[in-house]
Amino acid sequence: MRQSHNLEIFARENLRDKLASSGKIDKFASTYDHFGKDLRNLNSAAFWDKKISNNNENTKYGSIYADKLEIVAKYLKRLRGSLLDVGVGSGDIESELVQKKTDLILYGVDISPYAIKKISGKFKGSFKIASVYNLPFDNLFFDHVIALDVLEHIPDLKIFDAYKEIHRVLRKNGTFTVSVPLNEGLQEMLERGENLNGHLRAYTPDIIKAELKLAGFKIIDEKYLYAFDKHYIFKSIIMKLIPQFPRKPNLAIIFSIKR
Repeated sequence: MRQSHNLEIFARENLRDKLASSGKIDKFASTYDHFGKDLRNLNSAAFWDKKISNNNENTKYGSIYADKLEIVAKYLKRLRGSLLDVGVGSGDIESELVQKKTDLILYGVDISPYAIKKISGKFKGSFKIASVYNLPFDNLFFDHVIALDVLEHIPDLKIFDAYKEIHRVLRKNGTFTVSVPLNEGLQEMLERGENLNGHLRAYTPDIIKAELKLAGFKIIDEKYLYAFDKHYIFKSIIMKLIPQFPRKPNLAIIFSIKR
């Protein structure tokens, strides 16, 4: 029964990918209108309290994660104004921005009380326990919003509720930057009974870009990163020099602005 359940969910994502890649946006949008089965949602406050605590104490992030932080921080450093980090977690991007001496005014939300307590004592800014579905800020409050490795934790049939709330608090022409994992083999992991990160979506480049466009954002740039166990920098350079190389990316960073 569980395997059949999972097949239904991933068939929905595969259909979305085909519709998005062929430009059938109306049909793509309609796949979010009906209620179907979802993956078991592990993303509670307790789950993230434990995970963030363990990451702080035990985990060294890999090269692809560090590369993502560097790319996003470099982009944000040239911006001015207020920045909201949705799913602030351990504050890794904030650490990068502080090191780069950014002029941004930092805000962050997370459902994890542990995360907010830790980051509030670490950085100058305003950090609150809150859900992406109910951001405790006025309309048009922020110049910039980021959601790094967050959207894949939101059920597909609630994703536009999250986009709507982010769109609400972001000023016109404000920037919205997201990152999502790609080609991580989530279906295969679930079949083995594994989902250590609580992921609920199997994003593709076409799906994430179509969602953002439907939610009222204009894409201005996109970058794709590849996971390598060894020689990350060298192999990443090769991938840029040979874009037709037959390997699928493992992470997307999408830069957009509010229309």
